[in-house]
Amino acid sequence: MGRWRSFHQNKTMQDNLSKLSAIGMLMAGVNLTVAGFIVPPLGEISDSVLWFTAQTLIYAGSIFGVKVYIDHQLKTRH
Repeated sequence: MGRWRSFHQNKTMQDNLSKLSAIGMLMAGVNLTVAGFIVPPLGEISDSVLWFTAQTLIYAGSIFGVKVYIDHQLKTRH
């Protein structure tokens, strides 16, 4: 029984860590995009800022999408 509890706590911690990292990446992407608008030249965003923002969206989408897919697969099997 103790082994299951340890696994469950570790899994919950991993889920929380992955959610926090995805939210942190989204916040970094949004903040960098806003900074790109307010730093001279005003209204122009550098290609590197767009690339980084796209990467943060891909990362967060993969974290949340994989979790939803795995949860769905586990629910349909049991």
